[in-house]
Amino acid sequence: MKNLLIILAFLIISPIMVRAIVGSQTSSPTSEREAFVEGCVDAGALEATCGCIYDGLSDRYGSDYILGVSSRWENSDFSEEELQIINACK
Repeated sequence: MKNLLIILAFLIISPIMVRAIVGSQTSSPTSEREAFVEGCVDAGALEATCGCIYDGLSDRYGSDYILGVSSRWENSDFSEEELQIINACK
């Protein structure tokens, strides 16, 4: 449960990082994934868990999805499907 809370806290913060990356003209799906994973690891989760979450969300919804839900995540509003993806990565 503690790891899930760490990951959820990171997801609330991560849209800020992702927006910064996307704002750069050299942005690519790989650099977005790397930034997401790096920030998630910095928040205390395992690299494999963070990669799993990013891959799960982007595989299910597309890489642009993470940017599209940033305001919802900032308000700690996660869908049941998002939480299922996160929980599957623990």
